[in-house]
Amino acid sequence: FHLDIKPENILITESFHPVLIDFGGHANEVSDETSKILRSGEYTPIEQLEGEGNTGPWSDLYALGVTLSRVITGTKLPEATARLRNDQWEPLVDRDELTSRYSSRFLASIDAACVVCESDRLQTAEEWLARLNEEDPTFSEWIEPLDIKNESKSDPVGGSPLREEP
Repeated sequence: FHLDIKPENILITESFHPVLIDFGGHANEVSDETSKILRSGEYTPIEQLEGEGNTGPWSDLYALGVTLSRVITGTKLPEATARLRNDQWEPLVDRDELTSRYSSRFLASIDAACVVCESDRLQTAEEWLARLNEEDPTFSEWIEPLDIKNESKSDPVGGSPLREEP
């Protein structure tokens, strides 16, 4: 797992494919102690902030869910520690301004990734994809591995929806 998914670590290619970069926090390259101290504000799940936290693929799904939430709402979520005490999160699927633009299944899947407690959150990318496929079985047909060797990457994306405009 990556352990540092956030908008700054996603490049968009010229053909608009996202590419994840910066594997400095990758679980196979750092100790458990080091992985717990990688912090990226609201993108860092609670288990990564705890000394005895149980990090895994679900930790990356939290960060990806928070990233997608930020992209489609334009607003930051509070950090996980603040959400643990008093979660003011309004599920995306309950927001009228979003349900008119995105499918309920898509929004609910992001909500399921943004759950603070890791045991209640989506656990694998396959689980997330299965939730999306329940609505549209052809969804996975347009998801394919990207061959970035033959595609030039754009700058970490001024004007991309993954970055705030200055």
